[in-house]
Amino acid sequence: MADDKNEEPTTEQKKAQKAVDKDPEGVAEKGNAQVQEETDKAEDKGYRGVSPDPTPRDHYTVAGVTAGKPTPETDPDLAAEAHEGIFGTGRGKRVG
Repeated sequence: MADDKNEEPTTEQKKAQKAVDKDPEGVAEKGNAQVQEETDKAEDKGYRGVSPDPTPRDHYTVAGVTAGKPTPETDPDLAAEAHEGIFGTGRGKRVG
């Protein structure tokens, strides 16, 4: 534990040893690794959970709106695609 055989272990070293003694199989560490893996995936994607609206962000800007870029609020086909991406089921397309 301590670097020198004559030195007493530090408080942190004692805490670390107690944690190992309580969990000799390392179950907690495996759980921590699993949580870290899921966190890394979410950070890579930029969100957690289901896929957000697939509409590009610039479609919601003033420039995008004035240029007539579609959003789920203005385009029935894009609305169905967004619904599919979020809920996993198509909502159908409006007719006329």
